[in-house]
Amino acid sequence: MFVQQPAQHRQQANTAYVALPKAGDTVTVRVASGTVQVGDTLHAVVRQTGGEAYVVASLVLTVVLVGVTIWAQRQINRLQTTNNNLQAEHAKLQRDVNQREAERDEEHERAVDAAVGAEAYVVRRTIRAWVIPIQYGRALGVPPTVEAVAIVGRQDSATVEERLQRMVADAPRASRDIQTAVREAYVLYYKAKGPGPKPPENLADLQATPTHVARAQEDEVFGNLLACIERLTAAIDPELRDN
Repeated sequence: MFVQQPAQHRQQANTAYVALPKAGDTVTVRVASGTVQVGDTLHAVVRQTGGEAYVVASLVLTVVLVGVTIWAQRQINRLQTTNNNLQAEHAKLQRDVNQREAERDEEHERAVDAAVGAEAYVVRRTIRAWVIPIQYGRALGVPPTVEAVAIVGRQDSATVEERLQRMVADAPRASRDIQTAVREAYVLYYKAKGPGPKPPENLADLQATPTHVARAQEDEVFGNLLACIERLTAAIDPELRDN
């Protein structure tokens, strides 16, 4: 094969002329770029070359991209699973903490209830000791006594009031029912103590008090003390209420 440039085809840029030695011969021409022109008396088979590398490179790149995408998705799934597990563990820990705090609060509340109930038990016994003679005298129709119309002069009234004050101070840490019972008992006790008409301080004062006034005072004290006993009972542990 040789390349010839006839006189009528002067060399031009990017142009090559191919002459065949004889009819029937073949020649292979590799063209990087440009246009292939074939005369009427020639038969040309044109094949595009150099595209295989591009196809292979594209295929490799596609495989790499698919692989990276799959790997990234697996990493995301793994991280999501890890995050879900951490959230579940955190939620479990929080539930455990809340449960322990609730159990601690309940235990403390039961302890306060027991302490308040013990105080209420003692106070109730004392007030019962005041009420029983009043009930007996009222049943017999005996005129009111100084003790029946006043609790100021009773020797154990100061102790009762100290215990009631401790119960009220502890009430906010007790259960709701105990809080209510203690506060109502406290109010009823002081309603029995006063205010109101000044109770007689001795027998002479009582004798100088009209009978109907003394009886009204007795009714007031007696009713409030009975109601106080009822509320104190509600603050006592159920196992001790009937004792």
